[in-house]
Amino acid sequence: MGLKGTLTLIKEGWHLFYNNLGVIWKQSQFSFWMSIVSTIVLAGSIVAWAVAHLVITAANSGATTATSSSGISVLNVIFVLLSLAAVVATIIFTMSYSIAFTKTLGQIQGKVDINTKDKYKLVLPVLGVSLLTGLIVCGGFILLIVPAIIFWVWFAFSTFARMIDEKKGLEALRYSRSLSKGRFWKVLGRLLLINIILGIIYIIMYLGPQLLAALLSSMGNDSSAKTALLLALLLTIPVGIIFTILQILFAIFMVAILIVFYFNLKETMNGNNPAGNPLNTEVSPVPITLDTTTIATDTVTH
Repeated sequence: MGLKGTLTLIKEGWHLFYNNLGVIWKQSQFSFWMSIVSTIVLAGSIVAWAVAHLVITAANSGATTATSSSGISVLNVIFVLLSLAAVVATIIFTMSYSIAFTKTLGQIQGKVDINTKDKYKLVLPVLGVSLLTGLIVCGGFILLIVPAIIFWVWFAFSTFARMIDEKKGLEALRYSRSLSKGRFWKVLGRLLLINIILGIIYIIMYLGPQLLAALLSSMGNDSSAKTALLLALLLTIPVGIIFTILQILFAIFMVAILIVFYFNLKETMNGNNPAGNPLNTEVSPVPITLDTTTIATDTVTH
């Protein structure tokens, strides 16, 4: 079995995504809602800070500059601390539900037993691998675009190696690199096509509400145009919520495609090694004929 084509990967990724939405939701719903709550807290703290800033400024309009500055400074400290807490909580819960649905999809696709309950413990390790991969790819861009592309292909699956196969740190990067060994251009071509196709879909999905609002605001005479503009403004919030949900579903769909690709690479590496383990390179004893003497070599491990 060879590498699957791009359209096959997308088709199988869609089936993996669509047929398992219920399981994904069950595994990640708590972290999802907590990420929403922390995001709302962050947005609320910004609004509260702006309102309080205006109130303090208005209240101290007749006070001394020192008194006014003192009140604003305390407000700024509270705002910074609250914002930092909200940001950290958002990162933790967002990554935890991402880890949850990634491991769930990996378990289903690979038909293997993967611990899906350790999502919070994996936040820092996965974040570390992601940052390390990002720094290496960015470093490639600093050098030239060619090294960046090479690093991108090599380490595209490092986070999957960490979450699904429990490879740690640099081991995850080495494992990801081994998946493309001997077939770099095939992996690059598929990754590019997947990103181009999904990028086009995303742009259409993103521009749809924008074009609708622009169309509504430009319709008819002045009176109807105002009505249409008001309608467009009223639709901003529900459209924004719908678009956010679509973004989340789109991200899960993309992960599903990459997971299908990840397991396909594992299944076809090292001469279709079913274990998909780059370290499993034992060679069975091979008889060597030297003149008329046959010598059986010992098992060699590379």
